[in-house]
Amino acid sequence: MGLRRFCFDLATSRNWSSHQTIKMTWEANIQNLVKIGAVKIIRRDEAVIRQRLTDAEAYLTDTRKVTTTQSRFLLAVEGVRQASLAIANHAGIKVIANAQHKVDVSQLAAMITRLETVVPGAAKTLGDFRNIRIQRKSVSPAPSISPEQAAKAVDILKQLLDRARILASIDKDP
Repeated sequence: MGLRRFCFDLATSRNWSSHQTIKMTWEANIQNLVKIGAVKIIRRDEAVIRQRLTDAEAYLTDTRKVTTTQSRFLLAVEGVRQASLAIANHAGIKVIANAQHKVDVSQLAAMITRLETVVPGAAKTLGDFRNIRIQRKSVSPAPSISPEQAAKAVDILKQLLDRARILASIDKDP
């Protein structure tokens, strides 16, 4: 059982020791995460992928129905999480529970799908969204969410879902 290969094959990672950008396939990035124990290889499960994508679609639909910026943002961020879990499952990977503070599944999904090609700065934005979500749960008073942040979260959810649909429609290969 190995990583699935897709049309989205390159991701940029940062070599922080030399501050030079290097090109590495997302598969190589994932293998490094497997080596350090942050990600494990799993068997792809079509039912899980379908359910996660259905849930993400429902969250996207709900973002159009709510009236508050906070609700729109939080629904979009949860939708991104569900789409990201579907993409990770499709790729045959799972973030290990005790490594979730180190590895953000939405940033992995962005890398796998090359989301940065349609949403420049997506990986950083997703990390920022994760931090906002965590702060809203644990910091009092909770930081406010701007209409622009909510709109950006909805846009990223739409773009990630589009990429996830492309992956889900790819024929299974060995």
